[in-house]
Amino acid sequence: RPRVGTLLSWPRNIKMFGGHNTIMDNMINLEMLFWAARNGGNPYLFDIAVSHADKTMKYQFRPDYTSYHVAVYDTLTGKFIKGVTHQGYSDSSMWARGQAWAIYGYTMVYRETKDPKYLDFVQK
Repeated sequence: RPRVGTLLSWPRNIKMFGGHNTIMDNMINLEMLFWAARNGGNPYLFDIAVSHADKTMKYQFRPDYTSYHVAVYDTLTGKFIKGVTHQGYSDSSMWARGQAWAIYGYTMVYRETKDPKYLDFVQK
């Protein structure tokens, strides 16, 4: 996690995807990290959630703001390798369910952080 900056989604699929994989589904799971950080858990959980949101925003979206289902990163360097699908039509198509999770996720990250960059992003 420290090198990549996102939550590892499917440890069993590292070989299949060719690296650390992060699925868009995780955007809705960040809410649990924010809650735990506020309610007696390690405050570092807040930082993990923000790091995940930032890295996902930077690499898991195309220029037209459609999202990849899966972002693949080099496990050692953290460098973004590629965006792919696992349940969508093709690697170049928008996965509608993941797009909805991204909209909810970034709206929630804005609610938790009050950082306007997340609200600006989700409105695009």
